[in-house]
Parts: sequence; structure tokens; C-alpha cells
Amino acid sequence: LRVATETHHKLRLTYLDAQQRPSLRTVHPLGCFFWGQVWTLAAWCETREAFRSFRVDRIQHVELLDER
Repeated sequence: LRVATETHHKLRLTYLDAQQRPSLRTVHPLGCFFWGQVWTLAAWCETREAFRSFRVDRIQHVELLDER
């Protein structure tokens, strides 16, 4: 996650929501932040066309894309 943030590469995530439902997201990572109990990834989500926070512990798979 840090490498993608520093190099401005997009990521493809398999992410579980609070109900454990998986979704595939392509995101532009902005940074990782610790909020008391959990780490989160702040990113622009192409799927939702909005800024989103993704709990790192719910990310099932990460793929670093060539796209920037």
C-alpha cells in the first residue's frame, strides 16, 4: 500500500464490507492512517467515483497496477 501511494500507482483490491460481502475495487491510494483500533487506506474509488476509506484488515487481495 505504501509503495503504491508513494509511486502514484493504482491498486485493484478485493475488499470485504462490514457484512463480509466481497467487492472488486480499483483505487487511487492517498495514504494509510491509524484510527485507534484499525489501519485504513484513504483512496479515490473508481467504482464509487468518490473518496473512500478502506479498512486494511478487510482487504483480501491487493494487485499493484501499471496505471498511474
